[in-house]
Amino acid sequence: MTAADLERRDQENRALIFSPEVDKVWAQIERLLGTDVPATMRSVLKGEAL
Repeated sequence: MTAADLERRDQENRALIFSPEVDKVWAQIERLLGTDVPATMRSVLKGEAL
């Protein structure tokens, strides 16, 4: 595996791990904090630019 392969795999795993469709706890967090805060949290956790 190359470094690019590892980076792509990491991004794909993070997208799944922090997906509201996969992890239903995000729905509970949205009920507590609204929709903007959890969306920002997921972006940070997935390593996306803000």
